[in-house]
Amino acid sequence: MVRIDIDFNLIGERIKNARIKKGWTKAKMAKEINESNSYINKIENEGEINLKKLAKISQILEVEIAELIVGTIPNNYNYLENDLHQILLKCTRTQRKFIYNVAKIVSQSQL
Repeated sequence: MVRIDIDFNLIGERIKNARIKKGWTKAKMAKEINESNSYINKIENEGEINLKKLAKISQILEVEIAELIVGTIPNNYNYLENDLHQILLKCTRTQRKFIYNVAKIVSQSQL
């Protein structure tokens, strides 16, 4: 069985991006799901969300729930690049250089 780790912070970022793309404020989204602005902050900044709220947000933002969870919709294999990009945005310059060097070594190996 394959173990999948869920990054709730990335889910929060994806929700935030979908909300902004839709042109909604935090207050608008809070009203749509019958929650407070501080709850929206917790979702977007800390990834604090339950499955029921995630499903509701998916519906109101008109985004597939799979896209919110893994960064892609089924049959779209760009999620790795999207997630890697999100991870790199959080890294310092030194960390990005380290990741680059590791990726370069791995890409040249006989895996």
